[in-house]
Amino acid sequence: MLALGAVVIVAAVVAGGLFWRSRQARRLTEKDTIVLGDFVNTTGDQVFDDALKQGLRGQL
Repeated sequence: MLALGAVVIVAAVVAGGLFWRSRQARRLTEKDTIVLGDFVNTTGDQVFDDALKQGLRGQL
């Protein structure tokens, strides 16, 4: 009975560690590449022409 409890605790710790590790955001390095494609404004409002691309480029 004690061995079963130990196995359950170890399994819970391993599962928790894997879950926590998978939720972490990966950081970009110098070797990573980001491709910024063109956006098409389908709203008909000229205010949004090129605004999304400029905003995204500024955040990167």
